[in-house]
Amino acid sequence: KYEFYTRFEQIAIKALEDKKHEILQKAKKEARDLLLDAEAEAKKIALAQVPGAKESDIRGFEIDYDDGRLEYEGSIYYDEMEYEFEIDGYSGAIRSWEVESIYD
Repeated sequence: KYEFYTRFEQIAIKALEDKKHEILQKAKKEARDLLLDAEAEAKKIALAQVPGAKESDIRGFEIDYDDGRLEYEGSIYYDEMEYEFEIDGYSGAIRSWEVESIYD
């Protein structure tokens, strides 16, 4: 009787561990997908500020945490101008926007 319960417990524990692993993998994939969607949205927001610019004009795009808040930073080089931006990763608001000639 004791052996049966011990074996049953082992099977149950293994099943729970497998399910936990499956759930964690799914959550990680969903988090990656959300991050990629948010990254694409941040790029769209920045590009909307520079008519004619394309994604290939974005340089140095990165994800950062500033005071515990997710933000996207980068530069757009277009039509002899450099546009530096910071976009809030939660709201999509432009937190910083600077423009200068590439010759400065």
